Amino acid sequence: MKRFLKEPGGADVYQNLRVIFIPGKSPELVVSVDGDTSRRIDLTAFDSELALHRVVLDQGFVIRDDVTIPDSLCGAWATQNECTANPSFMNTRCQDACKIEL
Repeated sequence: MKRFLKEPGGADVYQNLRVIFIPGKSPELVVSVDGDTSRRIDLTAFDSELALHRVVLDQGFVIRDDVTIPDSLCGAWATQNECTANPSFMNTRCQDACKIEL
């Protein structure tokens, strides 16, 4: 959890995702549209960095074009058949993991 929230390659890779720390509160993903909170997701329910990335992606956040996706994340996605399921993204952003030659 801490790594996803505070270290490069975690929450910082997403467009329009801000991390705000509130002392004494459990970490939540709060999805707001036009200032109205529409969803709250308790992040302590997820047991891996990959699961945290998945929940953020499932909520409609997209990875910024200007960041390099960590090899560990690309590798994890590749083992879950994302190279086939999501080739437009994986074949351009995770070429090594998908064994794409330039």
